[in-house]
Amino acid sequence: MDNKKHVLIIGGGLSGLLNACILLKNGFKVSLLEKHFQIGGCLQTFTRKGKRFDTGMHYFGSINKGEVLYKIFKYVDIIDEINLFKIDYDIINYKNRSYKLMCDRDAFINKLAKDFPNDIDSINKYVDKIYEVSSSSSMFNLTIPKEDSYLKEEFIETSVYNYLSTFVKNNDLKNVLCGLLPLYAGEKEITPFYLNAYLHRSYLDGSYRIIGGSATLANALVNEIKSMGGQVILNANVNHIHIKDKFAIGVDYNSNQYLSADYIISTIHPKRLFEITDSSAFRKIYKTRLKNIPDTISSFTIYLSFKSNRVDYMPYNYYHYYGDEIWGGENYTKENWPRNFLYMHMSDYKEQRYANSGVVICYMNFEDVKEWSGTSIGRRGKSYEEYKKEKAEKVINLIDKEFAGFKDSIEDYYTSSPLTYRDYTGSENGSLYGMHRDCRRNLETTITPQTKIKNLYLSGQNISMHGMLGVSIGALITCSNLVEIDDVLDQINKE
Repeated sequence: MDNKKHVLIIGGGLSGLLNACILLKNGFKVSLLEKHFQIGGCLQTFTRKGKRFDTGMHYFGSINKGEVLYKIFKYVDIIDEINLFKIDYDIINYKNRSYKLMCDRDAFINKLAKDFPNDIDSINKYVDKIYEVSSSSSMFNLTIPKEDSYLKEEFIETSVYNYLSTFVKNNDLKNVLCGLLPLYAGEKEITPFYLNAYLHRSYLDGSYRIIGGSATLANALVNEIKSMGGQVILNANVNHIHIKDKFAIGVDYNSNQYLSADYIISTIHPKRLFEITDSSAFRKIYKTRLKNIPDTISSFTIYLSFKSNRVDYMPYNYYHYYGDEIWGGENYTKENWPRNFLYMHMSDYKEQRYANSGVVICYMNFEDVKEWSGTSIGRRGKSYEEYKKEKAEKVINLIDKEFAGFKDSIEDYYTSSPLTYRDYTGSENGSLYGMHRDCRRNLETTITPQTKIKNLYLSGQNISMHGMLGVSIGALITCSNLVEIDDVLDQINKE
């Protein structure tokens, strides 16, 4: 007789997969339900005419030996299953000048010091501050929280822009230091400093692309889940969570199938969770608070297939901004869209001379495509396809001005809009990073894994932080409600 406690996980993105692996390693029985035919969420990739494209997680840091992601991935036995291409820097093109943000602490300081020789003290202080933030986080360092290990209020309750303004007087330097803001959809007066600090710190010891695409990570996790006896069910759309006496007892999926559970972990957007539970399951004040948290902006993405041996492979990522500052890319007009873009290449093998495929990401508000919101993928109509083509051609022409011969090097291209992202990832209105973290309303915009339903927990990018690092740490935080987290952290740190 199997006496293991059964955990049912809703959602097969990175968070769901990691939650499953951690719990299986600690003696639970696990079933993971994913509504799509493809596992991975933002780790999904797709192939067109032999060319592969990443859809979500394009590069990440904290994966060097001994760093956070390395330890977590080694703990769940997948570190040897992923091959990495090292990126040495990001380029920030701002006011028609390019700046390199090196992915190494000393090189980062030295390169910016050459660009801003009168601001060396500000550069050093910025680096010191982002290391202070990361060292103040217990989970970032995979240690048990201590009484004095919490972030200072100034890091949480001050926006990136306003915090930097206290010690960076050169406005151009301030903009360059925030040049990675599309990675967290930063907004000038809203986004707290700690988000910038965590993200930038994770890249300062090196950043990497996954050779062969991010789906290799998802597949490695699935294989590990199955090897430990876990169950992964695809095309399983959860319709309802059954609650009895303040306990979740199971779910209906695909309308006519039922699965019972001792615990349930939901990695889907909290607003979607409310739709599949009884109206009385959560207090009205809780639902109202979460529903009133705005989501981060979505994107319009162009997936580029290049002609053979025409485009030199870029071992870096290129961020381009129009105007006198990098902020406000979400506030555009039809005429001046896009106000920024991020251009990257896909990594296919270790020694890559030419790029086979690339991606360009531009901010786009959901309202721009709302008229087609009631349609489904592949059935949105001619007007929608014409709209996307118009947008894509505009962006391609803009990039052609920055990279000579770019347009002529394109063999094919494909596009996605906020609708595409919404339908493939389940993200609210195609939001890139889930709910906004707002320094002005920190408590209101902070969501914990615990709910009033005693055995129903939350995980994913809306809990803790987004991105590969944030979601991985968030999985540990969620699992700490079911396992002895100090034992797990001891195991992880011994790896």
